[in-house]
Amino acid sequence: MFRYTVTPDPHAHLLRVSLELTPPQDAVTLHMPSWTSGSYLIRDYAGRIRGPRSNTGTLVQTDKCHWTVSGLTPGATLRIEWEAFTYSVGIHDAWLDDIRGFYNPAAVLLIPEGIDAPCLLDFSDCRFVPHCSLEPIGTHSFAASCTQELLDAPVTFTSAKGEHCILNLSVCGIPHTLVFTGPGSSTLNKDLILQDAQAILKTVLDFWGAAPFRQYLFHIQIGPRLYGGLEHEASCVLQTDTLALPGASESSRPKDYEDFLTVFAHEYFHAWLVKHLRPASFLPYKLERECHTHDLWVFEGFTTYYENVLPFRAGVLDEDKLLSLTSARFNRVREREDFHVESLSDASFNAWTHLYKQTPDSAYCQASYYGKGAVLAFMLDAALRKAGFSLDEVLKTWFHEALADPQARSLPDGGFFERIPVASIAERFKKLVTSSDRTLWENEWRCALSTLGMSEEADKNTPASRMHLGLQLDGLRVRYAESRGSAYAAGLFAGDEIIAVNGLRADAATIERMITQAKGSTLHIHYFREHLLRSAEIEVPVNPLPQPGTLKIKSPTEFGRAWIRSSNRQA
Repeated sequence: MFRYTVTPDPHAHLLRVSLELTPPQDAVTLHMPSWTSGSYLIRDYAGRIRGPRSNTGTLVQTDKCHWTVSGLTPGATLRIEWEAFTYSVGIHDAWLDDIRGFYNPAAVLLIPEGIDAPCLLDFSDCRFVPHCSLEPIGTHSFAASCTQELLDAPVTFTSAKGEHCILNLSVCGIPHTLVFTGPGSSTLNKDLILQDAQAILKTVLDFWGAAPFRQYLFHIQIGPRLYGGLEHEASCVLQTDTLALPGASESSRPKDYEDFLTVFAHEYFHAWLVKHLRPASFLPYKLERECHTHDLWVFEGFTTYYENVLPFRAGVLDEDKLLSLTSARFNRVREREDFHVESLSDASFNAWTHLYKQTPDSAYCQASYYGKGAVLAFMLDAALRKAGFSLDEVLKTWFHEALADPQARSLPDGGFFERIPVASIAERFKKLVTSSDRTLWENEWRCALSTLGMSEEADKNTPASRMHLGLQLDGLRVRYAESRGSAYAAGLFAGDEIIAVNGLRADAATIERMITQAKGSTLHIHYFREHLLRSAEIEVPVNPLPQPGTLKIKSPTEFGRAWIRSSNRQA
């Protein structure tokens, strides 16, 4: 057995960790994970720990994340101690102060190599209450069957000094716990949150028909401008803004709360798709180096598709909200040039160097397997429904095969379309995954809309800067300049800060109004780039650039009606 003891030191923002084990040989190698499952970026967690020490033998670091202890007596107890720095508020990191704490095990724990055993996880400071998805042994200890399970179980610490809220519910006989920490967590509308959580969790469980876990824990961190989520085997970590959740006196759902609910559904869905059903290269995880796969579009793209569909089925989103959220998600990727430059297969394989390492050039050449994968899932679902099937059925069949045969959990690289029941559809969509051809994708998109009886309506709120110049602005700063637009032709690029238009000091409203007035003529722009003042003459075309629209279902076909019915079972 491996015995880990974790002692919080909140004032130093350290977790003091010890590991006791009994190596069967005279040497043992340990490694620190370099990345965490679900987030495909090398993070080099070894840089966060203070030099490991052993009670016996000779400990030597052999590379950036490996240590070897030699000169041991086989069968004798080896004790290794180290400290992990915990001052990063992130879903993949660790944070500790005197109010609250959290750690992702990959950012804190050293793991023995070549040997595996059950693990006991002890916490020695009673000022903090640990919350973890592992099997509890008393109030401050947990048991894991192996190191893989240990690494997939983050821990939240609550304290009497810190604001927190714990909600418990049973869904389909399975215990679920929501642990909220951070400002505002003690003044939540608990009844509304429990009602919505119950509806979404039951909808997801009904979707799959069974659960791959015995209990489930949500680690929910609240703070200014926080947003995001990360899946784990029987838990997930969510971050949300202080103002996004409903307060105790609110009876309706705040606007940003809907975004929280979609992330809530997204990460929970991952317990099946990417944690239980995985790419072959993820079984087991090799967290000390990159694990490449061409299939992240299946696991992240499909989950992104369902993140809006499932809350709608649960009754917490209405049809208009489903279509507006889905349109917004699809349009964010369809309007970028990278959509028709990098294939889904390549985007998945290059996740380590593309999606998680964005540059100003990324929008022109690096597609998102999240968004583009969601578009493909939508189109595939439409094609399957027209043929008498659905994407729901394909995924559910795969999961139940994996319950009966654990070998089926693994998806061979590029092998998803072997699971599609119609050969012609499989062949058609297989080409889409490996192709970035605009015509193929646009034809399939129009086919999906026609199949479901959907249409796209122009968004009347689209800014003039985007419609006529191809500019996407954050205030006065250029976020993205489409290469088909006149602003790009005039030399504007991401990061440029516009300060004047036709000699007038610029603000967001001024820019939009002057573009509207200048259709068919020229604007004189002054802007800063790298602290240097520059200018440009920009032609403003009369006709707007084509833009993706908002999805509408005005004349649903029988397949569209079936899609809505299956997406609104709670109605």
